[in-house]
Amino acid sequence: MSLAEAELAIGNQALSLIGQVAIDYDDSTTADTGTAGTNYNRLDMIFDQTRNALQRSFEWNFTSARMALVGSWVTATIYTTDMYVWVSSVLYKCNEAHVSISWNTDYVMDGSDYVVDGSDYVRDDSIDFKWDMVTDRPETYWSYRYALPSDFVRFNYKWLKKNETRLAIEGKNIVTNETSLNINYNEKVTDTTIFDDLFTDVFIYDLAIKLTFSVLGAGYPVQALRKELYAERQKLMLKARQICFAEDNDTGEMTSWTETRLGSGKV
Repeated sequence: MSLAEAELAIGNQALSLIGQVAIDYDDSTTADTGTAGTNYNRLDMIFDQTRNALQRSFEWNFTSARMALVGSWVTATIYTTDMYVWVSSVLYKCNEAHVSISWNTDYVMDGSDYVVDGSDYVRDDSIDFKWDMVTDRPETYWSYRYALPSDFVRFNYKWLKKNETRLAIEGKNIVTNETSLNINYNEKVTDTTIFDDLFTDVFIYDLAIKLTFSVLGAGYPVQALRKELYAERQKLMLKARQICFAEDNDTGEMTSWTETRLGSGKV
């Protein structure tokens, strides 16, 4: 991959924490300060993995998401390729994002292009079929296996704790006995414009910590620097946790801190 300009701006802040020269996004030279340089390659190698791991490590509010993963098919509904529907006791998975119009125009039967005409299945090659029949089932114990959303990072802990749905994650799938499943989870966010500023601060330190040994070596001064970076990172993470929790008031009432930040609505 290659880093976008906004991603490189984050990476440059990490490099500055370990005393390195910023990389010019428009510099294509092979010098260490260019986009083909050693530091750029080191940064490029760890950027995505470090971001993903940090998003998985905590329930960042900006990554919160909800999805009606499995349910009965309904018209005038936006379906994505992560979603499943039940029709006449048969399970289908969406293969093309769309807004549903009528089931016949979306129908798939045994992987072939058929639609329902009364009680018969009639071949119609002109129809753009958007659903695939799902026959895959868990081998034991659980009744159903649904693929996790493509942007899934982790389940929301409060949702897991409060709902009565029994489920488990096996590989990239959810196994459960439920035929209807609405999930609250944290999604992978790659757009830097959506990042919470506190997330970005912690992310910068995580990148810097990872880069210390590969860029500076493993001598005692580097180990001391790494320890200092980690201590500062922990302070930032604590602040981020406190603010995320303050903004996630499960009672539905605003805390005084949140009122101050978002506005109470009083004039």
